[in-house]
Amino acid sequence: MRVFLMTSVLIACGDTEKEIETETETVVEEPQDSDMDGFTSDEDCDDMDSSINPGADEVCDGIDNNCDGVVDEDALTTFYVDSDDDGFGDADIYLEACEAPDRYVSNGSDCNDREDAVYPGAEEICDGLDNDCNGTVDDDLDVTFYVDVDGDGFGDPNQSVEACMVTPGLSPLAEDCDDSNSEINPLADELCDEIDNNCDGTVDEGVTVTYYLDVDEDGFGDDSDTVEACEQPEGYTDQGGDCDDIDSVANPFSIEICDGIDNNCDGNVDEAGAVGTVTHYADLDQDGYGDDTTAQESCSVPAGNVIVGGDCDDNSAMQNPSAFEVCDGLDNDCDGAADNNALFQPTWYIDGDSDGFGDSSTSQQSCTQPAGYVSNANDCLDSDDTVNPNAAEVCDGLDNDCNALADDADPNLDVSTGTTFFADADTDGYGDANASSASCVQPAGYVANSDDCDDTNQQTNPSASEVCNNIDDDCNNAVDDSAIDTQFYYADADGDGFGSLVDSSTGYDLLSCPSFDPLTGVPSNPVGFSNFNSDCDDADANISPGAAEFCDGIDNDCDGGVDIDSTDALTYYLDSDSDGFGDPNATMLSCEVVVGYTDDDTDCNDADDTIYPGAFEACGPIDSNCDGTLNNQALGTDSTCSAASCQEILDSGTAAGDGLYWLDPDGDGDLSDSWEAYCDMTRDGGGWTKIESALFPFFFNSSNWEQYGSASDDNYSNILELADFADGSTFTFRYEVGNSGTWSDFNRAHFTVWTQDHHPAYDSTDGSGYVFIDGDESTTCGGFNGLHDYYAYYILSGGGSPYSMLNDVDTTDAPGCWWMQVVPLIQYGNSSGYLEGYNGTNVHTWQSLWVR
Repeated sequence: MRVFLMTSVLIACGDTEKEIETETETVVEEPQDSDMDGFTSDEDCDDMDSSINPGADEVCDGIDNNCDGVVDEDALTTFYVDSDDDGFGDADIYLEACEAPDRYVSNGSDCNDREDAVYPGAEEICDGLDNDCNGTVDDDLDVTFYVDVDGDGFGDPNQSVEACMVTPGLSPLAEDCDDSNSEINPLADELCDEIDNNCDGTVDEGVTVTYYLDVDEDGFGDDSDTVEACEQPEGYTDQGGDCDDIDSVANPFSIEICDGIDNNCDGNVDEAGAVGTVTHYADLDQDGYGDDTTAQESCSVPAGNVIVGGDCDDNSAMQNPSAFEVCDGLDNDCDGAADNNALFQPTWYIDGDSDGFGDSSTSQQSCTQPAGYVSNANDCLDSDDTVNPNAAEVCDGLDNDCNALADDADPNLDVSTGTTFFADADTDGYGDANASSASCVQPAGYVANSDDCDDTNQQTNPSASEVCNNIDDDCNNAVDDSAIDTQFYYADADGDGFGSLVDSSTGYDLLSCPSFDPLTGVPSNPVGFSNFNSDCDDADANISPGAAEFCDGIDNDCDGGVDIDSTDALTYYLDSDSDGFGDPNATMLSCEVVVGYTDDDTDCNDADDTIYPGAFEACGPIDSNCDGTLNNQALGTDSTCSAASCQEILDSGTAAGDGLYWLDPDGDGDLSDSWEAYCDMTRDGGGWTKIESALFPFFFNSSNWEQYGSASDDNYSNILELADFADGSTFTFRYEVGNSGTWSDFNRAHFTVWTQDHHPAYDSTDGSGYVFIDGDESTTCGGFNGLHDYYAYYILSGGGSPYSMLNDVDTTDAPGCWWMQVVPLIQYGNSSGYLEGYNGTNVHTWQSLWVR
């Protein structure tokens, strides 16, 4: 191939230019198409690769695919950095590449590449960001919230706030009808207290009770006369259903009786089953018994009827249950059998020996005589026909004539073989010679001897002992000889019937039987003698056992004591409390005043020397002057009636609810230093005395616990008197906090009741001696901390002004565990405040301290 080239040369001459053309002949080789892609090497930029040629499409591969001298033109993609991995990149940070590098995306529409919740199309949420990248932050998310002061989850519908999220002190619910009381809200239970507790617009719905007017006071009221109330009004009852409210015997609990009244209010009068109803039967034969098949029940018995049934033949008056069965072939007593157990049936006795006399031990009654039986029972041996009442008595050891005596002195008895026996009337074994009988055998009451000298006296016989009784006891023809019961008689010089106590050696004592009156036989002491030797002064007839004791310095009654239980002694009364007045129920008799006793019996409490007639009458339930009446003024009503504590007033039963009462807890009897204190008599068992209270921005603002609180006009107790409220060394405290904005005992948010064994202002503690009782326990510092000085925290730790004591009593706790904490600090809106209260939303703004 031959190629001609035209060459142009530009020459500048002066102010003109001239172009000279020259022609050059160049010889070149013919172009080839090595890769067979239709383009020769003179136009193909890579004739060794058929995919690279001027007609190829440029692809993103780092090669000039279309041989235009530019690599990857129009094939690169723009990628944007995606720092938050939300799929959308930052339009200001990008690069072009064939493929997306790590954390790059092809979309560059992210408006905030630092937040993965922010990108076009994202859901707008309440977070202070333009989540959907539409140029507006939190757009269309604001909603209406309501101020929730009492923290019960329901807001005041009259106080709204626009925001996109709820914050402390707000609520999305606007149904609170009293936002100053957390116990009043739509979720609260309705109470019967004349308050709309559940905020439904109705007061006491569903909790009132229907009461019924109860005129007759029988516990059941008139259904047509009712009231709805929380408490039962006078004259009303909670039971209805009374059918006659002017008659107390008519009500649903009454028993129906036969009285012409609907007693049980069931709509029926004297119905069957009423008390007093009787079952009656028709009595055709008028024998007092009716036919059971005609039984009926009613409150009265109709004519021709009786109340007793059981008649087996109501046409025969001779047959009924009370008739006697007789031998007439009829069932007279209606027991189902004729002539059974009939009256007047003859008794028949078995006659075993056929002698015409029957055996009484074997008998039967029958209207007809049975075979082998007779009508008498006189045989005494029914196995021997020779023994019967008609037989003669012989000495053979048998009772032949059946007179219950064998071989007895029968007129026909042959006594030639008999024996003479003597009567022994006094059964002492000795017979009377003047009373004898001959018999085959010894008769009862007879003996074989005749030695008794008095057969009317069992104690008189030859074997008896002689005693002093003016009788010949041993039948030896001598009276009272060698008697076994002779006794000593003692000389009675003064004739008072008592012999001398002194053992006589004068010969005046004697051993003898008593003297007997020859006419009456009455025994008596020998003249001048007594059988008692207990006279302590035998020269004075007025001194002897049994004589009256007198206050004369003499042992008048010989009991060994002088003037004891004297008849003329005076009554003295025990004076245990030495107030000069005695106990009328503790007495003693004495001839003179005894130490510890008095002759006054008017003390009404002998265990208390401040209680006696004429004593000062203090206020309260004690009759100090024993006049039988009490000072009607209640404890705590003024300074002259000051109590030791609110608890004492509550225990006295005179407390008139929460309020101001006069206290003097030191108990020294001096009421000049008493003061008015506020007492809580209702909550947490009552009896609480208020010590301090504070409302933001004030705290317990006394540097030495000397001042009163200032949360309201109520009075408070001087905190320096705290020791007087201790039970021994134990204090019982109650601490309260609230967030209502105004102080009130009844809107507390948290409280704690506990005891501790040290005075919080003056005693040190190692952290022991605390007992949690009720309320909220601290969750900080390992648990409950009690109440104590924390000078170390407030002063030494740089806490600011001293809101506790100035003296350093307790420095053992770590900073942050001061006084006591009832809830975690999150309750204070994440502030640095403690329980003394801070203003603002949802924080505690008041506190109070009580002691009991």
